Amino acid sequence: MREINHNGGAILRKVGKDFDEVEVTERGRVRWKIVSAEPRTPVSAAEAMSIFDVPTDSHWEAELSADREEVVARDPWGE
Repeated sequence: MREINHNGGAILRKVGKDFDEVEVTERGRVRWKIVSAEPRTPVSAAEAMSIFDVPTDSHWEAELSADREEVVARDPWGE
């Protein structure tokens, strides 16, 4: 904990730059871990669209259409 107080900025820069993990101890026991959020891995358009390839149950489309017909758009602040 003492090192975080004295060198916090340097430690955070190291974690962010190297995707490192720093364990913060208190009385010799690990209390916290400082980790970097890794950058997102790009996904191709084909991969993203593959989620739509999963079949739905046979009644889902009819239920969805019925639900959409029942919904009446209204202004919640209007009278």
